[in-house]
Amino acid sequence: MLVTTGHVTLLLGTSFLLGSCIPQLVMFISSQGLLGSDTQSKQSLRNKYLKDWTDEERRFVLTRLFKDFMLVVLFVLQHSLMAGERWKRFLLRCDIYISERLIYVMASCFTLTLLMRNWASTPDVILWGMDTENHGLHWLFFCALHTAAWLLLFLQVAVMDPWELIGVEQVYNHYKGKASPLSYVPKQLRIFYQHLRHAGPTSLWVMLWIHPVMTMDRFLLALIFSVFLAMAHQVSLADYKFAQCYFVSEESTTFCAVRPRPYRDY
Repeated sequence: MLVTTGHVTLLLGTSFLLGSCIPQLVMFISSQGLLGSDTQSKQSLRNKYLKDWTDEERRFVLTRLFKDFMLVVLFVLQHSLMAGERWKRFLLRCDIYISERLIYVMASCFTLTLLMRNWASTPDVILWGMDTENHGLHWLFFCALHTAAWLLLFLQVAVMDPWELIGVEQVYNHYKGKASPLSYVPKQLRIFYQHLRHAGPTSLWVMLWIHPVMTMDRFLLALIFSVFLAMAHQVSLADYKFAQCYFVSEESTTFCAVRPRPYRDY
């Protein structure tokens, strides 16, 4: 009964954090305003070159960028360490490995929410920008682009079995006396998931970089996230061909002859 209560608590906690995190993330990345809630302005920085900044202005910008940098590093460390084999072996020794995915998603939502709610913008340090308030076509273009990118990302999540990604299916199979959900899929698909566990990296790249206002803090976020996504996803041409065969073609219910490059023996 204790284990059941623990799993129910994890399910409810993960559902709550995920449900509140996703709308915040959409607004955080795609809003045509500034990132975060801390948008303290220093108007003396506007239209000034870096060499003309005073010491006070430099401290103001660097302090805010350092705070943002530490928030991103916290998220990247959590996302990376909890996906590692040492953490998974620790959960296995604690006999709670069945909840590994739920714990991972809940912790990711928590650190991401912490990042978004404490983000410090630099509204007066703009690298490039376009006026979308007075130009309806500009606003429509960015709105349509980000809407399409989010729809594509959510569609990819749906195709990749969202219940397994969140961890719900693992708990359900445990109480049904079944094995892990990934044990029922082809070995090639499990290898593919090792290379691309998260859906939508291309959509995120597009939304991070193609934005009407590129402030210094947004540039920092886009740069670190882009490098992190590039390092985390190691998809090859063989992986792409396998995914096209498995998810798109009529052969998805049969064995796909294209084998992705080996990564780890299961």
